Formats: sequence, C-alpha cells, structure tokens
Amino acid sequence: DILKVSHHGSNLSTQDDFLETIAPRAAVISVGDRNDYGHPPPDVIRRLLSHDIRVFQTEAGAGRPHPEVTVAHGSIDIVSLDGNAWRVNGVDIPCRDD
Repeated sequence: DILKVSHHGSNLSTQDDFLETIAPRAAVISVGDRNDYGHPPPDVIRRLLSHDIRVFQTEAGAGRPHPEVTVAHGSIDIVSLDGNAWRVNGVDIPCRDD
C-alpha cells in the first residue's frame, strides 16, 4: 500500500513495470532539502503521480516540489487505521482491494 522510494528518489529508484506490479497508493521519499544531487528529479515525481500514487517527501529536495507532492519539512508519520486504511501525516490513504 505504501512504497518507501529508494535512494532518495533518484532516477533509478522507480520504474513503470515495478510500480504497476506493486501498485502502491502512496510513496514516501526521504530527501534532504536543497541537496546537491537533484533528488528527487521531476521525472520520478511525474512517474509516481502518473500511477495515481500520492507522494510525500520529508523535505522539498533539490528544487521547488511539484504542487501535488506533500512536503512534511521533517518526519513522516504513518499509522494503520484498523487494516482498512493508512494515515500518512494526517492524510487517509485507503488500502488496496486485493
């Protein structure tokens, strides 16, 4: 249901076939503010959003974040809601229907 995006959301952190297989509802990217590596790059964010994945980042990252990305400016809290949904920084994310 929730993907922790690897390597701070670098270019190789996600691929379409991987996202189609696991079909997460939300993605969390741990990234430093104003980092020198360009993480996460815009194409990774666009790829996640194109799969209808809600994106949360710990910080803004290298540039201005995409308007559909939720930036926490610190930690991201994830809580299970009775096995039917998740709450990610106050936003309810329904579980997949498997």
